[in-house]
Amino acid sequence: MILLVLSYFLYDDSLLFPSELQKQTPIGIIGSSNKDVRKKNIKDFVWLPGNQKDQVYEQDSIFTGDDSQASIQLSDGSVIKIEENSLVNLNTKNGQMQLDLRFGQFAGNGKTPLHIKTGNEEYTIQGNDAQFEINRSKTGVMDVKVLSGTAEISSKVGKQKLVANESLKISKHKTEKNEVDSEVEAKIHLLTKNDLLVIRGDKTSTDKLPISFEWKSQGPLVQYQIEIADTEDFIKILTLQSTAERKITLKDSFKEGAYFWRVKGLDIKQQTLAISEKHKFSLRDLAAPRIMTPDNQSTITKKIIPSDKELQTNTQIAWEADASIESFEWQLSKTAEFTEIINEKSLRGKSLTTPDLGEGTYFTRVRGFDKSKNPSQWSEVRVFNFAFQTEPKPPAPILAQKHIRFAIPKLEGRAPSTATSPQMAWSAVDHIKTYHWEIANNPRFTGAQAADTPATKAVWTQYKPGKFYFRVFARS
Repeated sequence: MILLVLSYFLYDDSLLFPSELQKQTPIGIIGSSNKDVRKKNIKDFVWLPGNQKDQVYEQDSIFTGDDSQASIQLSDGSVIKIEENSLVNLNTKNGQMQLDLRFGQFAGNGKTPLHIKTGNEEYTIQGNDAQFEINRSKTGVMDVKVLSGTAEISSKVGKQKLVANESLKISKHKTEKNEVDSEVEAKIHLLTKNDLLVIRGDKTSTDKLPISFEWKSQGPLVQYQIEIADTEDFIKILTLQSTAERKITLKDSFKEGAYFWRVKGLDIKQQTLAISEKHKFSLRDLAAPRIMTPDNQSTITKKIIPSDKELQTNTQIAWEADASIESFEWQLSKTAEFTEIINEKSLRGKSLTTPDLGEGTYFTRVRGFDKSKNPSQWSEVRVFNFAFQTEPKPPAPILAQKHIRFAIPKLEGRAPSTATSPQMAWSAVDHIKTYHWEIANNPRFTGAQAADTPATKAVWTQYKPGKFYFRVFARS
């Protein structure tokens, strides 16, 4: 236990020696932090994680690892973005911020003068809304690249003015200004359309669709960095991903809303040569409908009397949907990939009856549209089967009397118990609930009177004098 305690104090001695940062005034905050970002004051022993909204103080050092990035919002209103594999010390001189770039790369703008120290040399960069990047190798060579606008770099030996796509290489012995040849100028053009709307499923679902981005480029670019932010100024970078391809697919982990993205192009020395225009995309949560009937993988069995015609029947499809969905598109297919659609329909209701279908397996799905006609994702595919069972014809009922003689009664002198109409009766047939009887004046039963009854007898009240024929069917 003693060894564990001493080991912890060796890692973090803040409990033994309270930090003096509480006595200092913060010079800014960490505006955004992506992946491996660490900070340490010169008076502290240990590097601690640099999290968003952490305060930074004079003589703080900020380190970024592989595929990592941080932005620092300074108290003077300027913002610097520290790229991956960089180390920057934050200092002040004569009341103004001075950055000591030990190695790596960071980006900034020229709205306020930016004082930079590298080794024993000091520089001031300022411009009219200029966007620039500074890269310092571990050997001490510094390269200033102006991405847009114009910037002026001042040092003790003079001033240099740079315009977009110009760079200034600074070493111990000389400064060298490079102009990009227009024939090989590095450029990036975004191919994924601007104002892209991505409709996602249920916002509570963890299985969200990936988002794909694509671009084209020219010039000596070997690596690309895609940046995603929730503001156009890209002060707070939400995602930073590197790729050697001209396209990338990102896992969607964002909330519903609007976002901005751009791509930076790097050369073989990991210096940024080009930056694309900004494009916007929006994420919208629109849950897919949920099919309720029939049950998935269910078999719908219909009993049908054998016939020479093809056996067919139908069933009902019903679903649920969120209130934001106003209309639906329904499809029925013989394949799970819906390459063979046999029926489809647009409707506002949440149920329908399929057309008559033969025996086999069927697949159905439905999607919804909001009031702006934006489509949801398709629902889960529901599969069901139709099966037919041939039902034999029921046996014929047996008549109680095959020959009935009925004397039409006279109205006067009729006994109360005398039957007033002919009565026919027959035997019951198992599992039968309905009987159909017919009466006609010919054995072919042309023009017969007919009726259905659940009973096993019938009374013919519309009788006439003469000879008639009677028969009865049992119906399944």
